[in-house]
Amino acid sequence: MNCELLQRQWGYTCQPVADGVLYAESPFLLVGDGSHLGAYIQNIGSNKVRLSDNADTLFNAMTYGVQFRKSTLKTLRSIATSRGLELSDNGELHAVCSESQVGDYFARFIEAAFMFGEFLQARRPEPTSGFEKTVTKILLDNYGSRLSRAASAPGASGHELQFPLGLDIGKPGQQFIQAIAAKSDGTVNWRSVYQATGKFLDLKNNEIPGGRVVVIEPTNNIESIRQAEVILQNAARVIEYTGPDHLLKEIGLAA
Repeated sequence: MNCELLQRQWGYTCQPVADGVLYAESPFLLVGDGSHLGAYIQNIGSNKVRLSDNADTLFNAMTYGVQFRKSTLKTLRSIATSRGLELSDNGELHAVCSESQVGDYFARFIEAAFMFGEFLQARRPEPTSGFEKTVTKILLDNYGSRLSRAASAPGASGHELQFPLGLDIGKPGQQFIQAIAAKSDGTVNWRSVYQATGKFLDLKNNEIPGGRVVVIEPTNNIESIRQAEVILQNAARVIEYTGPDHLLKEIGLAA
């Protein structure tokens, strides 16, 4: 197995990276990143080769803040298995095949990596907004060490739920808090509204004691804010932000 043969058969970019190891690069791009998908191909003897992504695909997702919970890894393993590949505990996508099967397995490999990218892009956390930073600073200045910059609790679904802020976590009267910023055009961020609703309902259904609070940024459409509040109200106490004093008063009432 050599680069000249692979380039002639597939027309893909290929280069040797170590003794007996090649890196073949496809023209297909990782979703949401733009880097080319490829695989390391290693001769392991007995006319066998090993394909690997060196865990690059999952590492790339980690740099965007994706958290690999059990449910996430289960889905990724299912994708790999459906293509005749494996996903190791350290995040490496890999497979072993005969030299005559390299073309087929490389195609499966690229397809699985592309599907990984699609799945993981949807799980990237949104960048912290100015509004979220404002809410965090107000609460931190008032509550100090009582405020946690991250809080988690098990949901009824069995998933470990993550919340940006927590107050008095682990104590009576604990509160799980999430701020929802408006979109850049001043409209309601419906994706964040539905995600928060799902998380807080999961928490509520597991009967975790404590408050569940959403702080929502005002928008240029009052009717949309009211619709968002209706969606959220069965899952959490909704505070429409009007200023620091009102926020702290409402947080106190939610305890």
